[in-house]
Amino acid sequence: MTTPKSQAAQKWFITIESDLATAVKPASEPDPHYDTAMYHCQQAGEKAMKGYLVFHEMDFEKTHDVGRLVELAMDVDPNWNEWLRIGNRLTPYASQYRYPDLTTDVPTKAEYEYAHEKANSLYQHVLSLLPADTHPPKPKQQPNPKRK
Repeated sequence: MTTPKSQAAQKWFITIESDLATAVKPASEPDPHYDTAMYHCQQAGEKAMKGYLVFHEMDFEKTHDVGRLVELAMDVDPNWNEWLRIGNRLTPYASQYRYPDLTTDVPTKAEYEYAHEKANSLYQHVLSLLPADTHPPKPKQQPNPKRK
């Protein structure tokens, strides 16, 4: 039986699946928009941490600071300190490229690939720490239409 805290965490994880998939689309050639893609990577990392904290029934302030959320997770498990650097690297993507006054830099493909890989790794790590009933449901296979 799925618990309310598992259901609450799962809701976060379902949105992460969308953020990670959405990050791939604007980063695709021939006209990539890495700024938008990196924003969705940051969102995936942020939501992964919030889902973890929700499952552990920990309160957190409204924030986009992934590093801060990792620090809160360290109250549950001190081994989270290994993820602090990654959380701090993902955090600026919430706003860095979304507001023209914050930077004139244009993100590179390598920066996007780093952000996507780290956000996905963070998400997979969270899933590995939580019971299976928190994980998003697997997509159902569509039947293949028979060819004539």
